[in-house]
Amino acid sequence: MTLGRTIFARGDGGFGGPTGPTPAVHKIPDSAPDIRHVIETRADQALLYRLNGDHDPTMIASFDVRFTSPAYPGETIATEIWVDGDVVSFRGQVIERGVIAINNGRCLLRRKRS
Repeated sequence: MTLGRTIFARGDGGFGGPTGPTPAVHKIPDSAPDIRHVIETRADQALLYRLNGDHDPTMIASFDVRFTSPAYPGETIATEIWVDGDVVSFRGQVIERGVIAINNGRCLLRRKRS
C-alpha cells in the first residue's frame, strides 16, 4: 500500500523548501461589479458536485482562482463579476459569515472564430 499527502502551508516556512517568489495574483477591479449573483447552495451540494459537468468547456482558455476560506453546503454565496473583453474577474463571498471564499478569480475566454 502507498499513501501520499500534500500539505499547503502558505507563509509558515521552516520546511527547508524553496523560498523563491510566488506568482502574482490577479487583481480584482476597484470598480463596482458588472454582475452580482446571489445563490443559496443546497445542503446536499457536496454530493451533487461530482455529478455536474462543464457544459461550455470550449469557451474557456484559462481559469485561475484563490480559495481563501471554506464554503459549506447550505450557505449563501454572492458572486461579483467584472467583464473586460475576454477577461472575466470574479470573487465569491459567503453571506452568512461575511468571508471571501473565492478571490482573485480570472477566467480568460476564447475568442469566437468568425
